Amino acid sequence: MHPPPAEADEDAAPAPSGGDRRDPGRAGDSAFRALLRDRRLPAWRKYTGLVIGRPGLLRLLWHEAVILACGDLPGALGLLLRGWLFPTLLGACGDKPVFGRGITLRHPHRIRLGDRVIVDDRCVLDAKGGHAVAIDLGDDVILGRNSSLICKTTSGTAGVDAADPGGRIVLGPRANVSLNCTLISESSLVLGPKVLVAGHCYVIAGGNHGVAPSGEAIVDQPMADRGGVEVGAGAWIGANATVLDGVTLGPAATVGAGAVVRADVPAHATVAGVPARPIRGR
Repeated sequence: MHPPPAEADEDAAPAPSGGDRRDPGRAGDSAFRALLRDRRLPAWRKYTGLVIGRPGLLRLLWHEAVILACGDLPGALGLLLRGWLFPTLLGACGDKPVFGRGITLRHPHRIRLGDRVIVDDRCVLDAKGGHAVAIDLGDDVILGRNSSLICKTTSGTAGVDAADPGGRIVLGPRANVSLNCTLISESSLVLGPKVLVAGHCYVIAGGNHGVAPSGEAIVDQPMADRGGVEVGAGAWIGANATVLDGVTLGPAATVGAGAVVRADVPAHATVAGVPARPIRGR
């Protein structure tokens, strides 16, 4: 089954027309908020910019029809229909995907899935940004229930400012992210092959708000990029752990449950605690 023919489009959300005149380089100055404030745009175009990410009424209608028809449909019929129809919304999708109920898709044309990917119930795949592929899940990846993959920009100009294309999230083949995890990227967040992420983990590539004593609200201060997050092949992040921006976990590294990781972890090492410290090697 195929989506309706695409209308002439640009690979970006509709640009706001004069809605926001603040400095676009600040974290709190979101192009999407400006889009919402623009009184000259009809509501359906604002929704299209925020959710679909590309202009076009036919594209919007197809997206809404798919979500309405099977997005929350229970049972085997729901799994079957989502397996047929959801790939038509995505940038690319391999064979035999499994999509649970109540999945939220944002800018789905920037999402690429490999073969046999499983996305469980109530997951969020938010691929807003300027990358052609912002969320890239390899073969046999499993994304557990209620987990979120969220791409953002530091300037809030996703789809408008090519100098700030925003974050990317890449999960290598057989990566397994358990339930209630949150992965956020404003730069680069990469999990290598066969990485295990236990439940309730938080991994963020970005989120470094300026705190200069300038009198400005923190939300209005520039963001700092510390280089993203990279997790080597075969690593294991324990339940309720937090991994902060700028961290590299080496291959087969282990992070103990509840740890807060703010420094690199060598290959085969085990860290635990707040902040995380080495406790042994393998």
